[in-house]
Amino acid sequence: MALQRETRRAQTLAHPNVVTVHDFDRDGTLIYMTMEFLEGEPLDRFIHRHPQGLRFKDAWPIIEGCSRALAYAHEQGVVHADFKPGNVFVTGERKVKVLDFGIARAVTRHGDDAAAGTRFDAGSLGALTPAYASPEMLLNEKPDPRDDVYALACVAYELLTGRHPFGGETAVKAAHDGLTVKRTPGMGRRQHRALARGLAFRQADRSASVEAFLDELAGPLGARGRALRQSLLSTVVTGVLVAGIAAGAWWYTRADPDEQLKQQLIEDATAQAEETLRQTGEAPEIDPELRDILLEQGRDYLELSSSKFDPVLLSEGVSSAYGAFTNALKIDPTSTAAADGVVEIVRRYEMEARRALEGGDAARAAELAGYALKIQPTRESLLALRKQAQESAGSSATQ
Repeated sequence: MALQRETRRAQTLAHPNVVTVHDFDRDGTLIYMTMEFLEGEPLDRFIHRHPQGLRFKDAWPIIEGCSRALAYAHEQGVVHADFKPGNVFVTGERKVKVLDFGIARAVTRHGDDAAAGTRFDAGSLGALTPAYASPEMLLNEKPDPRDDVYALACVAYELLTGRHPFGGETAVKAAHDGLTVKRTPGMGRRQHRALARGLAFRQADRSASVEAFLDELAGPLGARGRALRQSLLSTVVTGVLVAGIAAGAWWYTRADPDEQLKQQLIEDATAQAEETLRQTGEAPEIDPELRDILLEQGRDYLELSSSKFDPVLLSEGVSSAYGAFTNALKIDPTSTAAADGVVEIVRRYEMEARRALEGGDAARAAELAGYALKIQPTRESLLALRKQAQESAGSSATQ
């Protein structure tokens, strides 16, 4: 029963970097999950093939993908609790999928497990892997996202050096023996400090979140690091760019609303780059590699939303299609692909809102139209759709 409850939680984690769990069932005494088919190799095998570690720029897509998965899970109140190289799968072009959320530990919410009488702990089914477990996990303390930060820092260190930070020792023994995180040749000081904070034995000294760890680790990349930080904190970026779009709303009087939005996005991003040049005397450096990573991330979210529409995947989550595309524009204000991605998000909202209205769910239609209007506040078709939905909802409420 406990495993089934945890599997249901895994099925709610819809994210490009989390393996999709389709079903949970049993055949006699055999209990099993059905998951998406992946082609590639586990990260532990990948690391074994690179015994000297990877250059930072080569390891970064894997670290960033793992971090996006964990940050998303933490948003949902789930701590992985057994994050390790063997639970990460590397597919083509170093995309990653994090596995085994089905035996994760849920951060207690409203006493749901306690009320059911089957409080579940990952360690009770042998899920905990000592070499990657935080001291708190080894001592069976209450689950915390910082448990996953410790494991993530272990994995990041292995990717960069080819070996476990403490030679495979548990955190408790490493702390008892006074072991420290060694800085290896080629590792920058800021990277070393970020890894040391992520691997702190005391939870209070550890990076407060996956986002904080990733931000510190990306520091040496300068503009790349800032952009990646903003990618994970896309809700903040959303507010800034929506404000920029609203400030330029005069432009929306032209005919084609898609082209209007596309042009406005490029103009706003260009104006922002010019303002940076005016204030700092340095033009923002275009990073094609990071731009392409963000574009790919945005397309992943759009594809996932095609099969299971979810505003969190489009614009409302910590990581979202909107966050990815708008950050690609911050890096390269001339990126028409990024602007097209934002246009597609608005169109998806409008299409889904119309579908909801036609299906009789006026409240849902008004809500979805509102999401799109945050991005393009004067799109006439959306304003009319929201008004119609609100009137329909009000009429239904009075009957």
